[in-house]
Amino acid sequence: AFVVTQQAGGGFNIGTIIAHSSPVTCLDLLLERNLLVTGGADSSVRLWDLRMFRCISEISAHKSKFEDSIFDVRFDPSGSLIASAGADGSIKLFQF
Repeated sequence: AFVVTQQAGGGFNIGTIIAHSSPVTCLDLLLERNLLVTGGADSSVRLWDLRMFRCISEISAHKSKFEDSIFDVRFDPSGSLIASAGADGSIKLFQF
C-alpha cells in the first residue's frame, strides 16, 4: 500500500490516507472544496474528502499497460470535472 501524508505549515502530520493497493502515480488538490484526487498503478482514480480523510468515489478508469496505468489526474478550473490520462492511450473526463 502507498501512503499519502498531508502536512500543515509547521510540519505536523494532519492525516494519513492509505490510498491505493499499488503505487500512487499522480494527484491533484482542490483545496477550496477540501478534495484530493489520486491516480494509481491499480488502474483506479479515487476522490478523497480531506476533512474526513476517506475515499468518496472510486473509478476503474484505465487499462494497465506494461505495469503502468494512470499517468496524470487533474481537476478542471471549475472543480466539477476530473481528467485522467492513462498508459492505454486514452484521456477520460469524469463529472462528480
